[in-house]
Amino acid sequence: MTVPEKAKPRKRTRDRAAARPSIEVRAMGPTDYFVWQPLFAQHVDALGESSNDGRALGVWRHVASKTGNLEGMIAFVEGEPRGYVLFRERLDIRGARTVLNIEAKYSGADSNRAAVNEELLGAVFAAAAKRGFDAISWLVDAEDEVGLQQSARMGSRSDEVRFEITVDSRQQSEG
Repeated sequence: MTVPEKAKPRKRTRDRAAARPSIEVRAMGPTDYFVWQPLFAQHVDALGESSNDGRALGVWRHVASKTGNLEGMIAFVEGEPRGYVLFRERLDIRGARTVLNIEAKYSGADSNRAAVNEELLGAVFAAAAKRGFDAISWLVDAEDEVGLQQSARMGSRSDEVRFEITVDSRQQSEG
């Protein structure tokens, strides 16, 4: 899969392209939990959070049941799982357009990280184009300078700022 020129993190030289490992990206299926779970644990650890089976199962339930149209893809390097992406459709009412929103993306921490990242984004781009979506969007932590720089090379920054309110289910059941 090829990422559009603007979305490529960097240009590859002929030598780099020749040395590129074999990377396959495919859709996650309902039986991929044990393939995905170690990647999820690495991702959560990289975010400075503690991973546990309960958290992983909670996320996986959404993936397996496609709750809220959540979908996923897994990247394999030489047959070994090395990254994943979770995404879903959203409507941008201001622009009257459909957007494929990346909810989570992890491309490992090894030397193939950039190549895995490019293949995952390429697969999402291809899925968005095939389905007739208008754009792809993702969030980057405001303090992640590397992520912000990479994202600025790939796409344009939107005017949106996302906020969050935690919903406490205990308060809802009491009220």
